[in-house]
Amino acid sequence: MKTLYFREVDGSLVFATPEIAEWVSQIHFALSAPTWGELKARMPEGEMEALRSQDEDGWSEPDDATENPAEYIPGFSDGDYPIWLQTCQDNFLPVDLRRQFGVVESTMLNGNFWRFDPVNTEAIVNALRSIGYEVVRRDDLMFW
Repeated sequence: MKTLYFREVDGSLVFATPEIAEWVSQIHFALSAPTWGELKARMPEGEMEALRSQDEDGWSEPDDATENPAEYIPGFSDGDYPIWLQTCQDNFLPVDLRRQFGVVESTMLNGNFWRFDPVNTEAIVNALRSIGYEVVRRDDLMFW
């Protein structure tokens, strides 16, 4: 059985596999750290190495005592990091369900994203369960 986590964020439902929802949530938790050293300690295993390897401009990390550390992460200030799961709901939800309940909207800077009205929560969850998904609401996690 496939499992999907979901939550409501800014007037939309967001769905993800447990692994991805937990990974994105852990990154958001890390980004809320008061210092760079704590941010690094909170990041999921391997995430700092992945960030370092993606930077082609010679990113230099701040000192561990640096405050407001999220702004030092490449892409964070532009909304490009971490992944915005509303842009990739097609990776998690069947096409028929997306067509029935989803609306594609657009932002000026970050492109298209899916919006699923929370009014349809019960119908979406029931539709997923009817095709074999286990669906779990996880408002305790920070993914969107």
